[in-house]
Amino acid sequence: MLKLSEDVTALELLSIVRDINIAPDKPDGIIIQLPLPEHITKEDLEHIMAYISPNQDVDGFKKTSKHVPCTPGGIIKYLESTGFDFEGKKPVSRVLAMTLKAPC
Repeated sequence: MLKLSEDVTALELLSIVRDINIAPDKPDGIIIQLPLPEHITKEDLEHIMAYISPNQDVDGFKKTSKHVPCTPGGIIKYLESTGFDFEGKKPVSRVLAMTLKAPC
C-alpha cells in the first residue's frame, strides 16, 4: 500500500500507477482511493485509470475489468442469498458516484 501526500500531482500519480502496472513483481490489484484531492480533475483521473490493467482494476471501473465492482457485486450476492429470482428482470442502477457506475 502506498500512501501519497495530498499535494501529489496528477502527473506524479500517473507515473506511480504506470510504474506499478509494469513492474515485474506487480500486485494483483490496484485501487485508486477516492475522493482524490480537489486539484486532480475528473479528466486526470480518467487518464490515470487508463493505465490500470483490466486484470488489476479491483474497483471494476473499466468495462473490461476482470473484477466486479464491490457495491453492485455485494447487492447481487445479497439478493442471491435471499433467493431473489433474477429471471426476466432488467437491473437498473442510479449513478451517484464513480464507484457505482456499472451494473453487474
